[in-house]
Amino acid sequence: MKKIKLLIISVFLTTVCHSIYAQDTNQIKTNYIAIIGKYSSNKVVLRWAPSSSAAFFVLKTYGYQVEKTLISKDKKFVKANWQKIGVFMPADSLIWAKRVDTSNGYQVIAAHCALAKINAPLPQNPNFDELMQRNNEEKNLHGFALVAADFDTTAANLLGLRFEDKNIEKDAVYGYRIKSLAPNNILQIEGSETFVLTTLEAVMVPPSLEEFGLERTILINWYNQLHKNYFTGYYLAKGDAKGENFKRLNKNPMTRLYDPSNPNGQDLFMYKDSVEKNYVVYSYRLIGINAFGELSLSGSIVFSYGRDRTAPEAAYEVTASDVLGKYLDIKWKKDVYEKDFVGFNVLRSNDYKGPFEIINEKLLPKGTISFLDKKPDAMAGGYYKIEALDTAGNQAWSLGVHGFLIDSIPPAKPKGLKGTIDTNGVVTLNWNLGPEQDIKGYRIYYANQIDHEFTVLTGYLHQDTIFTDTISLKTMTEDIFYQIAASDRHFNHSERSEIIKLQKPDTIAPVKPMFSNILVTDTAVYLSWIPSSSLDVIKHNIYRKMGEGQFTLWKSVDRKIITQLIDEDVKIGQIYTYKIEAIDDVNNSSGFPAEVSGKIYDVGKRQAIKNVKVVYNKETKRNIITWEYPLSDKYHYVIYRSYNESTFRIYKSVDGDKLSYEDWDLLGKGTYTYAVMAFYKDGGSSGLSQKLSIKVK
Repeated sequence: MKKIKLLIISVFLTTVCHSIYAQDTNQIKTNYIAIIGKYSSNKVVLRWAPSSSAAFFVLKTYGYQVEKTLISKDKKFVKANWQKIGVFMPADSLIWAKRVDTSNGYQVIAAHCALAKINAPLPQNPNFDELMQRNNEEKNLHGFALVAADFDTTAANLLGLRFEDKNIEKDAVYGYRIKSLAPNNILQIEGSETFVLTTLEAVMVPPSLEEFGLERTILINWYNQLHKNYFTGYYLAKGDAKGENFKRLNKNPMTRLYDPSNPNGQDLFMYKDSVEKNYVVYSYRLIGINAFGELSLSGSIVFSYGRDRTAPEAAYEVTASDVLGKYLDIKWKKDVYEKDFVGFNVLRSNDYKGPFEIINEKLLPKGTISFLDKKPDAMAGGYYKIEALDTAGNQAWSLGVHGFLIDSIPPAKPKGLKGTIDTNGVVTLNWNLGPEQDIKGYRIYYANQIDHEFTVLTGYLHQDTIFTDTISLKTMTEDIFYQIAASDRHFNHSERSEIIKLQKPDTIAPVKPMFSNILVTDTAVYLSWIPSSSLDVIKHNIYRKMGEGQFTLWKSVDRKIITQLIDEDVKIGQIYTYKIEAIDDVNNSSGFPAEVSGKIYDVGKRQAIKNVKVVYNKETKRNIITWEYPLSDKYHYVIYRSYNESTFRIYKSVDGDKLSYEDWDLLGKGTYTYAVMAFYKDGGSSGLSQKLSIKVK
């Protein structure tokens, strides 16, 4: 019954039809026809199958139409011209009666599925169970028919699910398509297409076998992942130790159902072969069968035999005892020694979960009941198990037991204790790790006065050499005291460390300083202030900003020496703002009192003109005046002139991008005196330059 259920759905349908429609599972049609083709022996063999029992029963009546076209010849494509090559449906009862071999189970099944009729009418209002029973009957007939067609060519031909096209040419590509002849108002059934290249195909060999020898059983496995689109089933054959005289182990091909929720479930095949005796060698090989009913060549041969897999009885009552504080004596019991028993191993691990390692150099013989571990873990001891072995390598482990050395020696006194306290009251302690390998941790103690009883801070062993504590800084005491002690894995405590004293940080801000005066001129700002009265202040920081800019540190001065400063790095018309803070010896800031500001006055005085020179050009008969001044469009120059001690008057105006002037309007021979002044657009001026004279002859 189980074999029948495994064959309900044809492997051809579940693999080929799934392959055609798997690209988009959301678009899978319920009723369709899948078709495949194969070139073999100067012919193309076609196989097709309906996807559902509903389609199967409708198509039994209306049939399938197959069409063909040439796609290419000698690697040259031609225009498709689809031509009908036949209409196919199951044979009638007379043909089945003449051609069916009653000794062939697949042909008998095919005949029953093709000719069977479900005549029992359903009740007028069938219930769920009655509907499911009818549905299962139809599905079983559909599934059995497709299985029979997969594994027998006569069954496939008589079911109208196979056709051999011998009207072909070599080295060509043909297209075949199939469609339903059933009217859509009866049942809409989708068709499909396939393409066949008429050249020799590579021979596909079955998958390789894997063998596992078990107790009077041989397990044969193979993976179908690379072959499931080619082979629909397999025959497994068994031979002798020489790889000869093979006989099939299965009468019907072994197949796998396709499960959409587990698409890889078809990949692994397993076969258990029971044998009479262990260590008798047998050979195995595999033969595949495809959807066209063709058998493959035999696969590679593997050899295997049943093996002894029965482990000996395990040792029990395992103990581990301390010896002189250096060794561990491992003892156990075993009452029954099997005929194939060969000895013991002692296993050890630092963790009860393992991994365990063998610690004896050679196998301990039968009858051994103790073993001395001369190199146990002095810190943590170890977990021990006893392994019993037989000649086949089967092993049995005892229950584990924990063993450890007795230790009464405490660790050395801790050294290197030191610490800090930050302004938030966070204490950080650190110390040197002790030399002992079995140190488990440390206890930390504290007191507010050195003559007080020290209190333990931690109810547990602190497993680090750094410890953080938090204390309140708002207390009357300025100091706090700490010391530590080390503990080993057996809770032996060391002598306490030396006591350290830590000073609590000052968190009180200094008194704020205050500006007492600010004086502003056209060239500088004069500042003076009253310093902070706090005794621990070490400096005053003065910050400055220009206009709407950001404050930056301008000066940092000693509070005892300097109480006033002059800021000469100023610009006319700019507003400067200042603020001041006091900083104490632990970098506490007083904060800032009120800011002071001042604006640099503009008295109109600008940069003087330099290097004024006058030269008389005899050729042009002109006086050439030159000077030095930055070029700009923010001002212009005025030339002053006098002649023979006449009144000094404005003579000419020159743009700010000029640094010379040629005086061609001379009055004749005599003495000419010149000076230059820059006049700014904002009303400022450079002042009159140096006067220079030249005598024209």
